Amino acid sequence: MKEGQSITEFLMSYGWVILVILSAVGVIVYLNMSELCNMGSDISCDFRISQDNSIHLMLRNDRGEDLTDVSVRIAGCTESPEADGDDPWYKGTILGGDYGIMLTSCPDTLVGGVGSRVQTDIILVYTSSDGILYVKTGSLIGKVKE
Repeated sequence: MKEGQSITEFLMSYGWVILVILSAVGVIVYLNMSELCNMGSDISCDFRISQDNSIHLMLRNDRGEDLTDVSVRIAGCTESPEADGDDPWYKGTILGGDYGIMLTSCPDTLVGGVGSRVQTDIILVYTSSDGILYVKTGSLIGKVKE
């Protein structure tokens, strides 16, 4: 502070700088800690990234209509033998509102250990009840868990 300057004058002069710095730090911390699975407004998703190089993806159809010919791909991953057709999101018809789980093996995507950050794309292809083919790309950001 300059001589003769009060605390109020100091904060009025430099308060905006302090606010910008605190906001930037907050954004950086949020981006480093956040987990995100985004497929748009009509498909919701949840996931778990495991240290065995797999992503367990759960999707929910919020479109309010039946979808057919559904396929899900995660960039850098291959389909897991556990996703054997019992999963309604894997190679088949899903009903409006139903959940599905897809297990995938991702040796190229998951190169770090527990706590490492993963960012990849999800590609969802389906046919709506009116026969229109949709290709949606979403994003998945998270950390590897045990």
